[in-house]
Amino acid sequence: MTAPLPHEQEVWYAEFSPDGQNVVTASFDKTARVWDARSGRPRTTRLRHGDKVWSAGFSASGRKVVTASEDGTARIWDATTGEPLTAPLHHGASVNFAQFSPDEKWIVTASDDHTARIWDARTGRETVLPLNHSGSVRGARFSPNGQCVITASEDGTACLWDARTGRLLGRPLKHLGFVVFARFSPDGRRVVTASADRTASVWNAADGELIAGPLRHLSYLRFAQFSPDAGMVVTVSNDRTARIWSATTGLPVVEPMHLGGEVKAAEFNPDGSKIVTADSSGVAWIWKIRPPEATRPALEHKGAVRSARFGADGQRVITASDDGTARVWDSRTGRELTQPLSHSAPVHAALLSHDGRRALTASEDGTVHLWDLGTGRDLIDPLRHAAPVRFIQFGSREGRILTACDDGTVRIWDTSTGREVVSLLQYPGEIRAAQFSADGQRVIGCSADNSAQIWDATTGHPVGEPLRHSNVVWFAQFSPDGQRAVTASSDGTARIWDSRTGREVTKPLQHSGRVRFAEFSPDGRHVITICPDNTAVVWDIPECRVVAEPIKHAGEILSARFSPDGKRIVTASRDQTARVWDTLTGLPLSEPCTHRAAVEFAEFSPDGQEIATASQEGVARIWEIPEATSPIPLWLPRLAETLAGQRLDDMRITYPALDELVALKMEVAQSPATDPYTAWARRLFGE
Repeated sequence: MTAPLPHEQEVWYAEFSPDGQNVVTASFDKTARVWDARSGRPRTTRLRHGDKVWSAGFSASGRKVVTASEDGTARIWDATTGEPLTAPLHHGASVNFAQFSPDEKWIVTASDDHTARIWDARTGRETVLPLNHSGSVRGARFSPNGQCVITASEDGTACLWDARTGRLLGRPLKHLGFVVFARFSPDGRRVVTASADRTASVWNAADGELIAGPLRHLSYLRFAQFSPDAGMVVTVSNDRTARIWSATTGLPVVEPMHLGGEVKAAEFNPDGSKIVTADSSGVAWIWKIRPPEATRPALEHKGAVRSARFGADGQRVITASDDGTARVWDSRTGRELTQPLSHSAPVHAALLSHDGRRALTASEDGTVHLWDLGTGRDLIDPLRHAAPVRFIQFGSREGRILTACDDGTVRIWDTSTGREVVSLLQYPGEIRAAQFSADGQRVIGCSADNSAQIWDATTGHPVGEPLRHSNVVWFAQFSPDGQRAVTASSDGTARIWDSRTGREVTKPLQHSGRVRFAEFSPDGRHVITICPDNTAVVWDIPECRVVAEPIKHAGEILSARFSPDGKRIVTASRDQTARVWDTLTGLPLSEPCTHRAAVEFAEFSPDGQEIATASQEGVARIWEIPEATSPIPLWLPRLAETLAGQRLDDMRITYPALDELVALKMEVAQSPATDPYTAWARRLFGE
């Protein structure tokens, strides 16, 4: 940080110059000031008004500054000398905001007189009729091309206007409370709004459709701003935080920035690496942004990466890609260890053998290959199928491989000869899932005939009755001890079965829609299920109950896996992130691991210290992940319940129980614990 940029009273607004060399601040001390961004020294004399100064901004060249004041005027100043350049621009009430057009020809102002106005920047004359609202106009800004203006009003709307004619464009963008701020993205394609309803939202500027949000704070918002590349949004709230979000997914990018007073404003610098904030303590600060980063080089393919799986020793990772290859990498250095393992079509699955000397790959081309990783060559002839192969597994019994094909067959092969040992079944449709039991004695599989089946892996005979649902079964898996099986179905249930008899051992795990995946925890006590509504749910199997609030993403969850110790879960989502969660509370344990496209798959390393992610952007990545502790602090479930409180204010908006938050903050502050949960809570409370 630089030295503080002091005023005699509250600093309400701050902004970088276009070249990043200067900062202008607006204060309740009736002045605006221009500062050197590096040294924190003043550049000009004070820019004086007759009352509080609400905003101050540079022109595109950085040579001029426009200010807006409680005294009912906006003023234009020379940014080098601090001298006024025109007569004051008058409204009938306080001027809340003023801004230059990109070409510096016009200025737009927003006022408590229920209007925004557009002025000629040289003459100080109005160029169109007032832009009218039914409440005070809190802000008005030009689009990047200068052709449109967006206004934010206490009537609960933001509106788009033609800057040349003053005509209203499209429908208003609505909130449940005052809209205190609205701004275009740098490319002009999106708009961000901030409201007294404690949310911000990102909208499509062309059609008014919601893109991301609501982005929630604990108190009303004051400000929101896009990063220069439009990939992030910073929001400022009366809860004394500034927060940075993905403008595409609405997920947080870094931890909240806690300040000593109410945060009045925040602004990115030109390259998006820093933010300047202003708060009610009378000080402005400059912060560096450090979003989460992968801890290893990207593992790159030329097509979407469908999976990234660790080897048993955690030293290697194998990736499967739509570019028709699987690749084996050193998980520490990111170095490719063999030549690409090539198919003639996308590779759906790739696994390393238990001893790490072989790899198994399955492809859209209908073949399965067993590779010698020392030479990069096939150990046996390809195992040929009549359709794409999506599921493969090494057996725990030496020399066995399981394959499942879209032609409805599940087969077991001998790895030394490449011959089919057992053909378990011929389903009428493609296989949804297939798996050996841990001892290799049985196989479970499911297809589109609304059932799953268990077979003897030696004889191929069915074991027990089919495990029936009333709709498609998407997934089936044995418990780690092999005594039970779980199935996931479009009938809205996951079910737990006795794997010997085929009888249900608990009541169905009920969901509100299709269940597309279910997996046991390593100790078999919990099951996680995935639904298309962007959630995953953790269940306690002995008690047949939901353990915590559902895990939520901003897009469909594509995979969910337990950590080796079962204390954590990693999810991968279409919202372009993977994230690690606490199993018993459902709370996130880290910031999102972000890609530039949907994340297809994520799993923990064998030691639980890292995760591997596979993305449609054509890369896999490896991330270091904090280790969970046990037991969970007693206050953590209370905090989750408090933050999800159901009290309603006079606008019928839910908000946390703040008295309980204060008590929890004191409890956390007084705790001597150093575990990740307590550290996370201290960051949350700004300790």
